[in-house]
Amino acid sequence: MADLLPLYVGIDVASASFEASIEGTSYPGLPNEPTGFERLRALLPPAAHVVMEFTGVYSLGLATDLFERGIPVSVVNPLSVKRYAQSRLTRTKTDAADARLLAEYGAFYRPPQWQPQAAHFQQIRQLHALLAQYRKQHTALMNLAHQQARQVVATPTVEASLKASLDHLQAQIKVLDDQILSLMKTHHAGLFETLSSIPGLGPVSITLLLTLTNALEGFETANQLIAYAGLAPLIHDSGTSVHKAARICRMGSAPLRKALYVAAWSARRFNPPCKVLYERLLARGKARKQALVAVMTKLLKQAFAVAKSGIPFDKNYLPTKFSAAQT
Repeated sequence: MADLLPLYVGIDVASASFEASIEGTSYPGLPNEPTGFERLRALLPPAAHVVMEFTGVYSLGLATDLFERGIPVSVVNPLSVKRYAQSRLTRTKTDAADARLLAEYGAFYRPPQWQPQAAHFQQIRQLHALLAQYRKQHTALMNLAHQQARQVVATPTVEASLKASLDHLQAQIKVLDDQILSLMKTHHAGLFETLSSIPGLGPVSITLLLTLTNALEGFETANQLIAYAGLAPLIHDSGTSVHKAARICRMGSAPLRKALYVAAWSARRFNPPCKVLYERLLARGKARKQALVAVMTKLLKQAFAVAKSGIPFDKNYLPTKFSAAQT
């Protein structure tokens, strides 16, 4: 018996509920919880392929439930769906219309199937999110403590409370840092150690790189990794009159770019190939930020090379024209 052609089902997900579009019929108000997941499964026809936008934790539960039960599901970038809607001159914006649009998008583009990230990576993401909040709070309280120290009239209660809060946050930050490092070394000890040989890449940038890229799985070339990070050049050149300066596209992982930007400041001093690149670009009149972006790209190429080869970083390595073509 021949395999059935996929029948794309659009799901518009909100925090409390979701709406399904199945063969043109809308099913609104399905609870975004296990009871709603069960009701959806009862409605799905054979060969159903569910398509939904990525909405963070709100789409994760339903997508995971469908995946675990063997029902094909695609979690797509909201921007690509928005551009598809614009190309169709869509003017209606309702939950039912969005669900129908997602079904049409699936039939037109046939997006790849989604699968959940490994549990330890999901834990690291959660730890990173909380860690970022704690660090923001710590910075804000440090600024407040600095102001308090300059007050003419001291208030011991305020000073004691600030100190206690700062001590508590510092302790929690260390707990989270240690937990992230422990998870990373438990599951990716060899890869973590190999990437640590690259001057400029520290525990934070390596952890983010591996977490956000699923330990570099699915990347066949360094250029794919660079594009994922949003560091690929964006060229705007048309006809004889439009010649805009090239810049990075930024259509990629902002957290990864931020971590690489911090790493680039160290790499421009202590990573020999990055230092040579940085100084050469400055000598050619490039802006400091442009040179740093080039160093960020260089770091990703180095990370990809050592990760795929399993060979630690060699500061004296000179690529041949053949190896350069691979990265």
